[in-house]
Amino acid sequence: MAILELNIENESPKISDLSIHIKCSTMELLAYKNDIEDLFARGFLKSHYLDIVTLESWKGEFSIMPDVQDAIFSNKKLSVTSPQPLSEVELCFEIERQIDHCRTVKYNRVQLYNQWNVIQRNYGHYDMIKFLQNNIYDLNDCYSFLYIVAENLKGYRTTDLSNTSRGLFANMGIRIDFENKTINKEWPAIKQGYINVNGDLASRANLGLTTKACKLLNSFKIPVSLGKKPKNDSLTMADSIKKKKMFYNAFAKAELEQITASLKPLKYKQITRSLKGEGYPTGICTLFYGAPGTGKTEGVYQNAKATGRAV
Repeated sequence: MAILELNIENESPKISDLSIHIKCSTMELLAYKNDIEDLFARGFLKSHYLDIVTLESWKGEFSIMPDVQDAIFSNKKLSVTSPQPLSEVELCFEIERQIDHCRTVKYNRVQLYNQWNVIQRNYGHYDMIKFLQNNIYDLNDCYSFLYIVAENLKGYRTTDLSNTSRGLFANMGIRIDFENKTINKEWPAIKQGYINVNGDLASRANLGLTTKACKLLNSFKIPVSLGKKPKNDSLTMADSIKKKKMFYNAFAKAELEQITASLKPLKYKQITRSLKGEGYPTGICTLFYGAPGTGKTEGVYQNAKATGRAV
C-alpha cells in the first residue's frame, strides 16, 4: 500500500523513500527484501529504470504494474503472469526509451549507466550484446549503437546526433566531446563501417546504420533495413522549451491544470485504459480557442514542458 500511495502521487520510490513513508529505518525494511524481489518476479512490480527483472531490481526506483493498479482501483480480479525476458528487439526499444526519457525529463543518468552492467549479466548471451562486448565499445558507444538500431526498427533511416547525445550526457563538455568524436569519425562503430555519419555540425549531423551493420544484425534475427524514409526531426523536445509564467482567468487556469494533470504518466495510463475498456479511441484531444495573443500556442508548449512531451 505504501508503494501504491507513492505511485498515486506520481513518485516511483526507492527503499529509502519507502522507509520514510512508513516511518521505519531502511535496515528494518531490508528484512523484507526477499518479499519485494518476489513481487518483481511475480509481475506485480516493475523497475522505473529498465524493464528487466533481476535480483537487483529492488535497488532502484520501482512502481506497481499498471494492470495491477487498475485492478486495485476497480476492485476486480487479475491474473498476473511472471515477466518474460526481453527479446533483442525489445531490449533495443527499452534502451531507446530510457535515453529519450533522459533527454526530456532529466532522468537519472547514473542509473541508466548502472543498467548496462545489469544488461550484460542478464543478456550477455545475446549475439548483439556479445558483438558489442567483443568490439570493446565503451558504454556510451554501446548505448548509441543500440539507440540507432531501435530508431531503424521503428522505420527511421537516420537519427539526430544532438538528440542522442542530449539523452546520454547531462554535462555539456562531455556531450560536445562525444559529438566531436562522432563527427570526426573517431567512434569505433564508424571506423569499423557499422555507422554512417552525415553532417559537419552536431546540430545538423545524422547517424544511420550501414549495409554492413544491417547484414550483421539480420544474421542476429534483428530485422533492420535501409529501405525506410528518413526521420522527420521537426519536433521541439520538452527540455528545449523555455519555462514561462502564464496568466489566465480562473476558469481557463482550472481547465489547463486539469489537462496537465490528465497528461501525467499514471493518470494518462488510467484514462487511456478506461477509454479502451469502453471501446472508445484512446488518447486525449483538446481544443484551444480564443483571440490572437491570449496564450493558446504558448499554453500548449508550457503543457508539453510540464508533462515531458514533444511538440
